[in-house]
Amino acid sequence: MPQKSGFLKSYLSIIILIGLLGLIDASLTYLHFTNTIYETAILIFSVLFFFFNILAIIFLHYHGTENIFYILPIYHLVTFVVFNALGLVIISHGWFSPIIFTGTVMIEFFSSLFEITFAAYLVKRLLLR
Repeated sequence: MPQKSGFLKSYLSIIILIGLLGLIDASLTYLHFTNTIYETAILIFSVLFFFFNILAIIFLHYHGTENIFYILPIYHLVTFVVFNALGLVIISHGWFSPIIFTGTVMIEFFSSLFEITFAAYLVKRLLLR
């Protein structure tokens, strides 16, 4: 149990940090304060985080964790695939506009708020066991 609990606390702490990074990224993107190095670093970090979530699901399954703890890693995997696919479609068809730009920034902002809120709820749930 301590290994599972330690991993969950660490994972949820990382999720809260990722959520905060998402809020900062959304704000910087909206204000056009990004550059190529920053965008490349975020892309590399996102891909690494994608694989980390696959490992997290394997770890959660191996330790028989409650199903509610699967929500965030599955959410991250699905949103990574969906948002990258949508981004490729939007860019390849030249559909990028100020409305789509604002919409994607708002989606990133609110999804980051969801991540922080839900991870905090799971931390509280974990601590109350």
